[in-house]
Amino acid sequence: MNSRQYLELMGIDVWRRRSPRKAETAAEVQQPAVVQASIAHQEARLSGSSSLVRAKQSLDSAQQNVTGDIRPAKISSTPTIAVGPSFLLVFANFPGLTMASVYSADLAHQPDHHQRFLSSLYFALSSNKSKANVTDFRWPMVKSAHISQSKDEARQVLQQSLGQVAERILAFGDEATELIHNQPLPAYQSTRLSGKTLWALPEIEHFFRETRERKALWQALKGLRGALQGE
Repeated sequence: MNSRQYLELMGIDVWRRRSPRKAETAAEVQQPAVVQASIAHQEARLSGSSSLVRAKQSLDSAQQNVTGDIRPAKISSTPTIAVGPSFLLVFANFPGLTMASVYSADLAHQPDHHQRFLSSLYFALSSNKSKANVTDFRWPMVKSAHISQSKDEARQVLQQSLGQVAERILAFGDEATELIHNQPLPAYQSTRLSGKTLWALPEIEHFFRETRERKALWQALKGLRGALQGE
C-alpha cells in the first residue's frame, strides 16, 4: 500500500487544493517533514521490521529538526548615534549686562535663589534696580537617538543666539564659559568675543558655599561697575 492509498484509507484527502496560508509558527513550517516521516512509519509497519526501524529514525530526525532548528530571527536595528550633552543654559539679560549659567536639562527654570543673587549683583554693579529678561537655551532641542546633537553642534547653534545678548557677559561656571567662548578660561579672567566682553567666573553655587569669594568677585568686576554706572 502506498502513502496515498493509506491516507485515503484514513479518510485524509491531502490532494485537495487549498488556498495558501501564512505559517504562524516555526513548527508549522516544519510540519510536512513530520507528516512524511509518520507516513513512512506507518508504511514500514506493513512492509517489515527493518523498514520500521528506518521509518522511526526518519521520524525522530524530522521531530528533532522541528524542535532543534527554531532560532530567534535576527532583528535589524537602525544604527544609533552617540548621545550628546544635555543641559539648560539660562541668560539673565539686564540693561547693558547678560549673566549666563548652566543647569541640568531636567530643571524647568533657573532656581529662585540664583535669580535673586544675580539681581542683587546687578544692583551692586549698576546702582539700578531692574528685572532680568530671562531667556533659555535648552539642549538637545529635539530628543532623538538618530540625530547628531554633539557639544560642537550645540556651540554652533548657540553662536547664532549670542547676537541677542548684551555686549558684556558674565559666564558663571566652566561649562557656561566653554559653551560661549568655545574653550575654558581661568576664573575671573575676561576676554573679547565677537565684539563683546566675556568674564569667566565660578559657578553661582560656589558663592553660596564660599561667601568670602564674593569679595574676589567684586574685585574682578570693578571695571565693569564703572562702565555700567557711567552709562
